[in-house]
Amino acid sequence: MTTTRTTAQVTHGELEALGLSSLHRTVEDELIDEAAGKTTILIGCMDERPVGFGMLHWAGPRDPASCAAAIGAPEIYRLTVLPSHQSGGVGSTMISDFEQMVKARGIEAISLGVAKANPRARQLYDRLGYSVCVETYYDEYQIADDTGKVHHIRDECEYMIKELY
Repeated sequence: MTTTRTTAQVTHGELEALGLSSLHRTVEDELIDEAAGKTTILIGCMDERPVGFGMLHWAGPRDPASCAAAIGAPEIYRLTVLPSHQSGGVGSTMISDFEQMVKARGIEAISLGVAKANPRARQLYDRLGYSVCVETYYDEYQIADDTGKVHHIRDECEYMIKELY
């Protein structure tokens, strides 16, 4: 069975194990933003075991210049499910729960970006009723490999939106 939990319902170690920390942001940074009301973090669980997470940026797209068509629509981002648990409904459950939170605040749309190199995610978003509002933008970030070497990543992406009314 797939469910979601809040960050208060999981341990710091579980958040770290899921990869919530990134090269420039720690779990603590993410929790500070959540406590300030800037974001909401959901933990996706399968059979009560945390197997993924997703974040919602309440102010809309984190890069408004790239995604002007979705200004004001909270953005789902960093939606991640462990490979061993993908296609089991965890991502869909997190998205549905985010949509319900947005509706509860009276907001009529929700948005997200998807890398063009990730057709499985794109198919999920299509199936859930999201439509493309920006054909191409670039998401740039850095990651460190197992040796600590930092790599600059530039993903070609599409931005999608879903009307919730």
